[in-house]
Order: sequence, then C-alpha cells, then structure tokens
Amino acid sequence: MSKMDSTLSYITDQLKALTSIASPTGYTRAATDYLMETLRDMGFGPERSNKGNVLVELGGEGEPLVLASHVDTLGAMVRSIKDNGRLRPTTLGGHQWSTADGENCTVYTRDGKVFTGVVLNTEPSAHVADEPVKTIEKNMEILLDENVDSKDDVLELGIQTGDIIAMDPRTTVTESGYIKSRFLDDKLSASILLGLARAVAAGEVTLSRKVSLLFTVYEEVGHGGAFVPADTREMISVDMGCVGDDLAAPSAWCRFAPRIRVAPTTTTW
Repeated sequence: MSKMDSTLSYITDQLKALTSIASPTGYTRAATDYLMETLRDMGFGPERSNKGNVLVELGGEGEPLVLASHVDTLGAMVRSIKDNGRLRPTTLGGHQWSTADGENCTVYTRDGKVFTGVVLNTEPSAHVADEPVKTIEKNMEILLDENVDSKDDVLELGIQTGDIIAMDPRTTVTESGYIKSRFLDDKLSASILLGLARAVAAGEVTLSRKVSLLFTVYEEVGHGGAFVPADTREMISVDMGCVGDDLAAPSAWCRFAPRIRVAPTTTTW
C-alpha cells in the first residue's frame, strides 16, 4: 500500500470512529477524549481548554499557523416530556426537521443512561391523517424504544428536560470510494487533520512552518474558537462549504483526496 493510500485509509477509519461518537454541540467530552488519546498515541502533547477545545502543536518553526476544525455536530435535546410518554425535542444548532423525520436516535441522560428511539412527526401515517402534518419542530416527537405511555413512565427511566438527543450517523463508505454520512460537517475535516498529524509523526511530512491543530466544540452555535496561541500569524478553518448553482462551488461532488469522494447526503444534520 502506498503512503497516500495508507493515509486515505487512516482518514476513513478516523471518520468512522468519530461519527460513531455522539457529540451534539454541548455534549462533546467523549469526542475530545478520543482526540486526546489518539494524538497522545502519536507522540504529541495535546491540551484541552476549560471550554473543551483540543489544541496540539505538530512542530515546525516560524510563521505559526493554526488549522482548525470542529467535532461538535447538530443535534437536539429534550424540551419537554409529553403526557403520552413521548418526548418533544428542540434543536441544538440549525437544521430542518424534515431531514430527521423517521431517523433513529439516541437519548443520553445526565446520569449516564442511554436510550434509543425514533424521530417522527405527530401523525406519520398517511392512512390516518386527514392532511399532511408539517415537519416543523412543534410537530416532532421522539418515540422511545421502551414500554412507556405516560410522563411518569419516562421520568422513572431517568429522562428529563435538557437531556441530549443524537441522530444516528449512518456512515457508509462505498466500494467506489464515496462517503455518505451525517456529521461530515465537520468530522471529515477533523479526520483529515488527524491524518496530517499521523503523517507528521511518521516523518512522512516535513513542516516548513510551525503548525498547530485546533479542534473546537461549539462551532454549531457560533462560538468557541477565538482563543488561539498568542504567536499565531494565520488561522485556517477546515470545514464544509455550501454548494449551489449560483455559488463558487457549483459541483454536487467534492473530492478531498484522489480516491475518496464525498457524497452529500440529503440531510443537514
């Protein structure tokens, strides 16, 4: 296997690992734990800030550059518990609920319990509803995979308002090299930066300037990446870009490496 193929394989493996870790914005500790461990195993000395960001210096000298990506994702949390035992969600970050209607999800409680469920609108059956129900937030609910039919039943499970709801990532890599997944924004970029760190650690890449990596955890709600090393001369955000016919990136297929293509999903989660 060539060095390039090895790097691409590593990036793909890291993407699978990162997307398997639920990290809606505000619930990112497990994801940053993984980053810290992975970077330490490479021989680096990552640091985690009080806010939760992970910063690591890769090496090099002069003209300090920071490459930043984020590992928080869009998600939801429990807004309220309905009398029928279903959960009313509210969003973490911006998205369209129509992209999550029918999606499997996981609820994470404050005391570490985990419950699975499914996102549905309040009347998902076309055979029952007199007219379609709009897939907007007030019409969405979480049906738990538990025998509950009242608010008290749900409370007894330990679920409460404010608990985190994460959508299933559905990460798939096809034989032809296409990646289909939720949360490519921005776990794909984070995986690429881990690939760069691995190449530097292995001596495959020589840095011509000082380079640090910054993994932030509140990008989806618009803050958290402003603090960087005092000597930083440049900072580049490695993130997803919008595509469209009237934008600078009209193509629906974006290649980030010679043999791996990124297929945008129909969702915005």
